[in-house]
Amino acid sequence: MDFALSTEQQMIVDTVRRFVEHELYPHEAEIERSGNVPRELGRDIQKKCLELGFYAANMP
Repeated sequence: MDFALSTEQQMIVDTVRRFVEHELYPHEAEIERSGNVPRELGRDIQKKCLELGFYAANMP
């Protein structure tokens, strides 16, 4: 049985990984320090997730 990811699944993994590395990690230290996500940053991240089709990905 082959449990390897399909090409499409691997593309999704790679896209999410790039998104996290470029859009989330740069803010990690500040959010950990302050304990909150600035409203504008949250909206920006939400907008980018929507554009990529990853927002509420568990919904059909």
